Amino acid sequence: MQLHGQEHEVTVAFADVRGFTSIAEKMPPDELVRVLNLYLSVIIDAVLQHDGMINKFGGDSVMAVWNVPVASEGHALLATKAMFRAQQAMKDLQEREMALPRMEFGIGINTGRVVAGNMGSEARREYSVVGDAVNTAARLAGLTPGGKVWIGADTLAQVKEGITARPLEPLSLKGKQELVQAYEVVAISTERNRL
Repeated sequence: MQLHGQEHEVTVAFADVRGFTSIAEKMPPDELVRVLNLYLSVIIDAVLQHDGMINKFGGDSVMAVWNVPVASEGHALLATKAMFRAQQAMKDLQEREMALPRMEFGIGINTGRVVAGNMGSEARREYSVVGDAVNTAARLAGLTPGGKVWIGADTLAQVKEGITARPLEPLSLKGKQELVQAYEVVAISTERNRL
């Protein structure tokens, strides 16, 4: 496992809990972890069912990637379907388990060129993806309201036949000089582009 990276087109998704700090204030730590893991399990299952890879956890967030390290045809649509269905599955979970404390995730997805590979040092390394497409997905997730999925324009260009999305007002993302166009996913097609 040498330290190196290669350029690939990928689709990256971030899912972040909305209002996690205030939720954490009101729960004992062991209960907080139990509840968070229930919700994360729903997201993880959806990612794996749609050929994605969980890349890392960040406490109250999860990052998933498609098309590396294994190629997946239609990765942008796979990612969008996975995350849209994860949101639906979390709502179903809340309806089934009325006593379950509510957590809502904002999910951001973006497609683009990145460098993927083993990063870190000889003593400690991990497989990761790095690039503007990753940063944009993370920034989108930070702005997406709970229960929603927002995608970037490059993702939309690859999935528009398989989903219904509505354009948002151009967004000012931290670290980006120009406004970014994003879209809210409102439905997944069941007739076309089944993946």
